Amino acid sequence: MNNFDSMGMTASNDKEVVEEKVFVRDESDNKLFPEIQVKDPLGSGLVREETVGYSDFDTPIYRIAQQLETKYLSVTCNKDPSISAELKNKTEFKGRTKKVSEGSWLGLLNTEREVAGLEPLSVEDFTLEEKQKLKYEEDKAIEQGKILVHKKLKQLRQQYLLNKIVIVLGEGSNFRNKLPTVRPYKGNRSDSLRPLLLKTLRKWLLDEMGAEMAQPRFDGEMIECDDLIEYYKSSGYKHYRRHGWFDKIILSSDKDSMNSAGMVINPDLHTGEDNPLKGKFKFPQMMLIEATDKCTGKLELVTTSGSPEVKGYGFKFLMYQCALGLDSADNYDALGHLKDAGYNLNFGVQSAYKVLQPCKTVQETLQKTIDTFAELLPHGVEYTDHKGDFQDVDTLTYMNTYFLVAYMTRSYEDQMDFFKLRKAFKVDTTKIENNNLYTKPYQVFNVDNAEGLIGDTLSVLAGLKDNELKSYKSLKKDGLVERLDFTSEKVTPLIDTINNNMFKWVQRNKQTGEIIDV
Repeated sequence: MNNFDSMGMTASNDKEVVEEKVFVRDESDNKLFPEIQVKDPLGSGLVREETVGYSDFDTPIYRIAQQLETKYLSVTCNKDPSISAELKNKTEFKGRTKKVSEGSWLGLLNTEREVAGLEPLSVEDFTLEEKQKLKYEEDKAIEQGKILVHKKLKQLRQQYLLNKIVIVLGEGSNFRNKLPTVRPYKGNRSDSLRPLLLKTLRKWLLDEMGAEMAQPRFDGEMIECDDLIEYYKSSGYKHYRRHGWFDKIILSSDKDSMNSAGMVINPDLHTGEDNPLKGKFKFPQMMLIEATDKCTGKLELVTTSGSPEVKGYGFKFLMYQCALGLDSADNYDALGHLKDAGYNLNFGVQSAYKVLQPCKTVQETLQKTIDTFAELLPHGVEYTDHKGDFQDVDTLTYMNTYFLVAYMTRSYEDQMDFFKLRKAFKVDTTKIENNNLYTKPYQVFNVDNAEGLIGDTLSVLAGLKDNELKSYKSLKKDGLVERLDFTSEKVTPLIDTINNNMFKWVQRNKQTGEIIDV
């Protein structure tokens, strides 16, 4: 073997020609949900050469744009602007603890100032500003970004045996931001700096790469990229049910893509400098999720950084996301976020798993979800939504709000909601309908029992006065103990009777003021 071979190069006219690394398709099984993977999509006939993959590219293009720049911390002294620096982060500036570390930039600066006889500077003496700069000249950075996009698309086509991939993008707010959720939809996203070339690269994708932008629904409401992706997934699944193969499949790492029928590719790669799987696909195989007439879905309880997390697919996962569980990435949690309104439901990830996973049918899954809400929220829901508006709704309406958050619309005309869903599957929702007409049960003084309780009390007291308490002072110890025991036997049941009957539970009609016994 010559030196060129050892370097991965070949000799040609005394010039070094770098060989492109040969791509080897990952044939391994998906580690999660292998029962729905499709290892040989072309051989099985489920996918053909004309099949088109529609890729949610909002996150990939964002990450590519991030790779083209460096973020840094700009540090400027307020007292003396000539003292400034560009640092990696706050840790490099002052150390990890509240106290300034001696080995940090500020610590070393103060050491120099001490030697020079100057006063030390504190953290408050500086203005800190997060900034970013391109790694290359702008034109070169843009070209590099385009190369990374082409490289990414080629990698996806080779791994998943697709001839064509259409890029799909979304932007701005959408109808979910208007829904009366407790906390704002995706409101947990940090206001970090957007990559410098993101807008430029997105425009290039639209102008030159045939990317598609999500458009408003026919009712005028704006949708997300996830919704448009769902349109194609739903269309592809309908084609599959009619013709036996998919003309459209989707590529998306969003959890929402796993809660409905279609052929799904999760193109996420393993990351982490110390991860031996870095750069490999987390899900090297496509996944076929069948519709509710064939599949109820499945949940898997996993550990993420020591905390429980539920992964899933199908209808069960939809019910987990919209009702009993949560989506921390998109900041919605129908039950958990009600703690902002004073509810302490004590219902978490594992509780949701225990309710949903044993269910055998879609109807059972939906009914169990509804019954759980009826038990946890039997008197409707009162809360202030993220827009500051007070909401007083029945539990069914509250469930509908969060269903609309999690449900990905499947066409520009799709008007599915939780009300239609419960009718379609003929489940019982009587316990969560109009259950906010009356207040929560509360206690009031039981006037009807007052006369009887007072009479009984007076009778017992009179008897004690005339008998047990008579000549009380003249009794010897043994006689005194006997009378005290007898007195206690008379008084104890009287106290219990008063406690049990002095108050009663009632509810008040919020509109008419009518009070009814519970």
